[in-house]
Amino acid sequence: MLILLKSSLTCQQLFAILNEAMKHKRTRSRPSSFGSFTCRYCGEEFLQANNTHYYCTKRCWKDKHNAERREATALVSPLKKRKCKNPDCNNEFTPNKGNHTFCDPKCRIRIRKNLDPSREGYTTDGHYVGSPRKHNCDVCGKEFIKYSFLTTMCGSPECKAIYRRDFYREKNNCELEKVPCPICGDIYDKWKNQCRANKTCGKKLCMEKYQQRKIAHSLETLSDTYVRSQMQSELYRQGTPLTSKDIPQFLVEMKREELLFARKAKEIKKND
Repeated sequence: MLILLKSSLTCQQLFAILNEAMKHKRTRSRPSSFGSFTCRYCGEEFLQANNTHYYCTKRCWKDKHNAERREATALVSPLKKRKCKNPDCNNEFTPNKGNHTFCDPKCRIRIRKNLDPSREGYTTDGHYVGSPRKHNCDVCGKEFIKYSFLTTMCGSPECKAIYRRDFYREKNNCELEKVPCPICGDIYDKWKNQCRANKTCGKKLCMEKYQQRKIAHSLETLSDTYVRSQMQSELYRQGTPLTSKDIPQFLVEMKREELLFARKAKEIKKND
């Protein structure tokens, strides 16, 4: 049918016909106005927004479904009736589970707010956060108060760093081995199979000399890291800042050849 319409009508006429058809479809499935309706939970009258609007508020909709769920659970696992722990209520109700002590959530909130705010495990709003207990930190041994049984550290950044380091070493089966320092020759303990292990014995002078040697080696061999840093600084001066990872490898190779040619040219000039 669309093929026939396209052959006999213009595009504007075709779109006008399709638009009218869509309008008719929308108005037929969803009327523009609805009358008053009685809420199926509280019984109050309200104006319907659509033909599936059965409750006046979202609270009524939730309460209705919660009541149906409680009735279905009571049929499956019936328990003996008990009294509500709210002294102002004392209504008998059928619990849904073993620790069900209040007949309604309003009773539970009212009791929690009336309790002493300085009691253990509760905030001033009546929310339960856990019972505090003393515990010694697994890393530094300092005593602190914890609210969850999962907490094992005091929370200091030093303890967290030590815990992460030990967890990584245990996961990768890192072992201590005795190796000589490449600068001074002293024997020191180095962790095997660890990517960030100490390269020197740890003395300040040895660390500085190792860093200088590393820079000199990268200048001699023109490593990818050195070439990328040179390209990054040049691009930044030109107004196009890029990270070293964004630079493609073939451009790095071209830049390395250019630096090698410039270095050879300088050597020839010095010899002349």
